[in-house]
Amino acid sequence: QWDQRESHVEARLISDVKTVNPGATFWVIVRLQMSDGWHTYWRNPGDSGLETTIEWNLPEGFTTGEIHWPYPERISEPPMVIYGYHDTIYLLIKITVDEKVATNQTVFLKAKVNWLECAAVCIPGSADIKARLVVNNDPMQINDRYVETFADARTHLPITSEGWNLQ
Repeated sequence: QWDQRESHVEARLISDVKTVNPGATFWVIVRLQMSDGWHTYWRNPGDSGLETTIEWNLPEGFTTGEIHWPYPERISEPPMVIYGYHDTIYLLIKITVDEKVATNQTVFLKAKVNWLECAAVCIPGSADIKARLVVNNDPMQINDRYVETFADARTHLPITSEGWNLQ
């Protein structure tokens, strides 16, 4: 029923854990699901387009790393070439929790995601998304429902060139 809404992209924030400890790191995914025929853009969109951005609103003591982008599709729209995504993509982000963060509390990770969605026309899109976590000293509880999602997301990351000697 996406075509009945203004946006042709649905955004969601997913954490790989349900509970987290002070001093720990964990991963989140910003999942973007596009309606058929619609696309969003990579961090280097090519000849036209805008990269997707994430503005974080995190609890005190929580910090994010850079976005780990999946490798893009080459989308040819002669005479232009653009780089982006169709279907569903996962933007992976590492989050670090300061050792001084208080335990026995529920926190919300919040983000505003902005993108440009395009098919025959282009429309700016945005969504406010959030995920709930418990901070405690118990062993961190994995978010079992999304183990395969995180594994799949990692298979779409570009391979790093460590150890290669290029001339």
